[in-house]
Amino acid sequence: MESVEELREICQRPVETLNDLPGRLYGNRISIYVTRSFLQLGISANAASALMAIFGLAGAGLLVFGRVVAIAGFALLEISYILDCVDGEIARYQRRTSLLAAAYDYVTHLLIKSAAYICLGIGLFGELHEPWVLIAAFVALLATLLQKFLWDLASILFCRKLLLLPDREEAMRFIEELMPEGVPEAPRIVRRAGLRRVLGAARSLFLNFDVAVILLLFASVADAFGARWTVGHIVLNAKATLLLALAIALPVHFVDSLITYVRKGHLHRDLRRLTVRSREIASREVRPARGREASAAPIA
Repeated sequence: MESVEELREICQRPVETLNDLPGRLYGNRISIYVTRSFLQLGISANAASALMAIFGLAGAGLLVFGRVVAIAGFALLEISYILDCVDGEIARYQRRTSLLAAAYDYVTHLLIKSAAYICLGIGLFGELHEPWVLIAAFVALLATLLQKFLWDLASILFCRKLLLLPDREEAMRFIEELMPEGVPEAPRIVRRAGLRRVLGAARSLFLNFDVAVILLLFASVADAFGARWTVGHIVLNAKATLLLALAIALPVHFVDSLITYVRKGHLHRDLRRLTVRSREIASREVRPARGREASAAPIA
């Protein structure tokens, strides 16, 4: 069995540029040890994915009960996040990555996040009997889903308006609009001041779902000791305060992202990159598989 450092090179290094900030800070640091244990036990990537879904949905369901039970719920959600890292690492080690597995992963993430926010709102309503927590949970969930849609917008349009468009001439017209000279624009290096980098990283961490789960876990521990206060006529506890902050910050972040996306032409840039990438892939020779890749069966 390879060492942890060797596994990092095989399982994490190929996708490190796609990793988010929580993954770099703690997700990958923990997951690789779980991955090594799973590989030694013969647990497959499919099994790890199933465990990720089970832990995530079970954790979300426990949030309905609120109070002390919510602690277990958020703990299971965080375990689900680690398992989400693990299933990809096992798949890359065994050379069994597939689009079907990616689709399963995508849908599971949407289900877990949706269930978590809905169940958190219901659980807090049971604790505080404040109807606004249900609205706050819905607003936070809606902003999260809209942000996800914005990130995926270029990929959706690329598939529907280029790859799947029946009229080839229409598709070629879109390509000519994207790349009139056939040369991709050079990526721009944006250098921000130190304070702006720190503030940007702090914002990214706070708005990240998996980091919010950790914060809500600590908030649940505080609530277990009876932490509760009143602001005007509104009753709050630590979880409700965090949810309120997310319900304000997430929509503001989405609107800011949308304005930046339109103002800086990110859609056009991303579509150009996808077009160039598809041409690069189409022009490569298909090489015969070898080693572990040759003997690996496709992931189900």
